Amino acid sequence: MPTQSINRRRFLKPSSLSAGALALGAVVAEAAPVLPPAVVEAPAGQVYANSLNFRTRKNVIPLPKFSAQKVAEGVPDSKLTRETTGLLREYSTPLLINHSHRVFFWANELGRQTGKPYDAELLFICAAFHDTGLLKPFRTEEDRFEVESANAMRQFLDLDGVPHTRVQTAWDAVSLHTTPGIAAYKPIEVELLYNGVGLDVLGIGYEGLDPKLRDKVVAAFPRLTSIARSQRRSTMASGTSRRPPRAPATRTSARSSRGTTSAATSTSRLRTRRSLTRRLVGAHV
Repeated sequence: MPTQSINRRRFLKPSSLSAGALALGAVVAEAAPVLPPAVVEAPAGQVYANSLNFRTRKNVIPLPKFSAQKVAEGVPDSKLTRETTGLLREYSTPLLINHSHRVFFWANELGRQTGKPYDAELLFICAAFHDTGLLKPFRTEEDRFEVESANAMRQFLDLDGVPHTRVQTAWDAVSLHTTPGIAAYKPIEVELLYNGVGLDVLGIGYEGLDPKLRDKVVAAFPRLTSIARSQRRSTMASGTSRRPPRAPATRTSARSSRGTTSAATSTSRLRTRRSLTRRLVGAHV
């Protein structure tokens, strides 16, 4: 059945009745009092009350207990970074502790090279939390590990009363640290963390660092390859590296070739993203 086209100009041309309705609406809107935005109280136990635009999930894993510890040389020294260091050292593994610190120092140096201001304290917190979703105390079977890492960090920052704008920047940085093509359009901390992870795992930009800095950081936080192998086997056995179930195959007619091409392109991008994620995770887990 042929579809009838619509003349957009004719359709949008206001009639006298519609013009009157618009004018009446404008008068009513102008006379109406301006009310402040409604304040929605968070339910009891809500850990994301400080994050105004964050959509919470049903099952939230409470943060385990932790205590502040001394930060490493070169890490910004503050209450938040000491608490982050304590949580990382109490619940992470030597492999991930070293990897997280290296990521921070690489990202911090890349930030220095840009000559632009950035939040070094927040950058360290992001680096420390970015792989916590791989660890049992922070892991569920619902989300990808990057999101679980970001959710754990959001709890931590909210409990300390960090402003929601910083929290959102941190959440984006951690949740996107394995996703190509987005970080460059986000706040600089998001891009720095992404590049720091890529540098430590894939060696991207390694030659642009001062050799003395590289040697110093790796000496303080060495790559524990033997531990990496054993933990990778343990991770695979426990099912930590979860892959989403494949969608059932469907038959596509010749008339839907355009949709098939679009689906094939999306599938190719998804495979590329999964491959990068496996390389990033498998290199240090």
